[in-house]
Amino acid sequence: QQNCSHTRKASNIVMIRVKQKLNSSRGASILLALVLFLLCAMVSAVVVGSAMTNMQKVKNRREQQQVYYSVSSAARLLHDAMEQVSFVGSESVQTYGCTNVVVGGTDQFTFIDPAQHHAEYPASTFQAAETAQDLPLAKILQTGAQKVYMSRITYVSSNRVPFTGWSDTFIIEDGTNPAVSVKVVLDDKYNLTFTLAPQDEKWKDDYQMTFLCAGREVTPDASSVPTTCTHKVSYWDMENNKKVEEERTYDGTLTTKSTTISWIPGRILKGVSNNNG
Repeated sequence: QQNCSHTRKASNIVMIRVKQKLNSSRGASILLALVLFLLCAMVSAVVVGSAMTNMQKVKNRREQQQVYYSVSSAARLLHDAMEQVSFVGSESVQTYGCTNVVVGGTDQFTFIDPAQHHAEYPASTFQAAETAQDLPLAKILQTGAQKVYMSRITYVSSNRVPFTGWSDTFIIEDGTNPAVSVKVVLDDKYNLTFTLAPQDEKWKDDYQMTFLCAGREVTPDASSVPTTCTHKVSYWDMENNKKVEEERTYDGTLTTKSTTISWIPGRILKGVSNNNG
């Protein structure tokens, strides 16, 4: 009986302690603290993630603004430079007074030295105008502009070279801002199309600009200067019945036509022009 009494007392004590544990608020406090910690962690993660996203957006926006600024500045640089670029092409024809002299005939007229002249066409010249000779853009465009000029010369049409198109690419960079790639296309009327885009592949399709320039060709009246040529000739002096050798001088003319090529800068447009080849 005593053993049973002790056992019942021990069981009662255990039950009392269990009920005390169940009625205790310490476990609930720990659970609540854990929930609050997880909630704060989730909120912090969202805030940090949002902050990182916003920082990346700001970084991208600044980079986009810098790229746009570089392309637009390069377009303005080209616009201003094209107001100064110009070329001068020149072609000439030399005519001689001796050309129309009849050789032979009854008086056996002959040119001894030098031989009788025929019209000559000195080689055409093409170069940057004096004010544009040091411009880098003029050096880039000269090859294309000269091709157009040689397809339009008039004094010796047989010397014309058909124009089959011309284009070139180059880079504009200052070492600080993003580099800009430029493609320039020239047509047979000297019209120019510049297409600008960031050199960085990441942005090249998003920030393109087009700049058009209308070609202008001005050819004033040709200028002429008198020339002479002197020949030693021989002929039969029928009055005195003898052969005569003497020097004779003939008048001639050197005629030169100069053509100035320049451009009228147009508007700077966003995107790619349909004129781009």
